[in-house]
Amino acid sequence: MFRRLVLCLLAAMFIPFNGVQAQGITLQKGSLEHGGLTRTFMYYLNEIAETNAPSALILVLHGGGGSGQQVSNLGFTELAYRADRGVIVVYPDGVEGWNDGRELDWRKGVDDVGFLTSLIEHFQGQYPLEKVFVTGVSNGGIMSFALGCLAADQIDAIAPVIGGLAKNLAPTCAPSHPLPVLSIVGTADRLVPFGGGTVAYNRGEIISAAESIALWRRVNGCPEEATREQLSKRGLRGVTVYRELSTPEKCTSGKPVIWYILDGGGHEWPGRNTNGAGATEVIWVFFQGQWQ
Repeated sequence: MFRRLVLCLLAAMFIPFNGVQAQGITLQKGSLEHGGLTRTFMYYLNEIAETNAPSALILVLHGGGGSGQQVSNLGFTELAYRADRGVIVVYPDGVEGWNDGRELDWRKGVDDVGFLTSLIEHFQGQYPLEKVFVTGVSNGGIMSFALGCLAADQIDAIAPVIGGLAKNLAPTCAPSHPLPVLSIVGTADRLVPFGGGTVAYNRGEIISAAESIALWRRVNGCPEEATREQLSKRGLRGVTVYRELSTPEKCTSGKPVIWYILDGGGHEWPGRNTNGAGATEVIWVFFQGQWQ
């Protein structure tokens, strides 16, 4: 599985991906009431999931100020469409973003942990879900880490992209059980700093990417350090890909922690703005590996 993760990340930088959904794919709209608000989402059920076959649910969380529709073009829908197992992909809408633990004034009082766990329960009540996975970008990546801390009993793996753990949440982060974690970050990110500190535009603080990974290594019973491997040489875009891998065999919980460091990478979903699906393929393979 881990060799496939490497090949996907490297090769996907050169795989054409225009973000246009394949013919025959239809996203549905839904809503539910939570915390006095009508919360909305878009979702896709592949044909296998529609038959009530055992399925996996994937939540994809957008960045600050974004929407579920914006991240629906990352490629998860297309991969679910082609999957040979039941998959449901859900793109929820935040309220001007996600209340991810940074305690920003305009998000205080919005119970996003409660909303997202209610959304999971909503689909669990309609379909025989075997696994629940969460990924997200930027603010959605920070929210993915928050769900790992606060709702581990309802999810099976997280894959944050260009997002760290909120500094306010870090001291009390005590997941109910270990979780497989994959994180993808860029060292040159000017919005969500790789080294931690204040998020751009004074939007709260996060701990560093290394501290976020160290926390999950402790939770999962992994060695404190992992060997850093160089997976690619610096390319035309000035990015070198490294990986630190704590395999299930190295962690007492049997839950891996995988950290991709894009040296020179900025605040973007890897591959999305060039000519490849990038992170989407890597995360898809990672989630598949947790669904045995």
